[in-house]
Amino acid sequence: MRSLMAGRKAYAPQEFAERYFPADQVKIAARIRCLLTNYVSVDLARLRPDDRLVQDLGIGQLDGLNPHFFCRTWNAHLVFLSQTLKRSIF
Repeated sequence: MRSLMAGRKAYAPQEFAERYFPADQVKIAARIRCLLTNYVSVDLARLRPDDRLVQDLGIGQLDGLNPHFFCRTWNAHLVFLSQTLKRSIF
């Protein structure tokens, strides 16, 4: 994992979102990146959108996070964020 991230520029959540996502997705991408820090022990500053959380970053192997629990929890977060953003946009 360290070798995967070595040499990569570190981005704050907003910078990450603006660099890798279309304008209409920046707000939610930055928020997801912020929320993700509450669930993993990996430094996400060098995370990239195509990094696979389990295979590439070792999530679950390093911090004991159950990937199935993580997916169910994240699904709930994404539904909430989607509904919240729709209300704030319209």
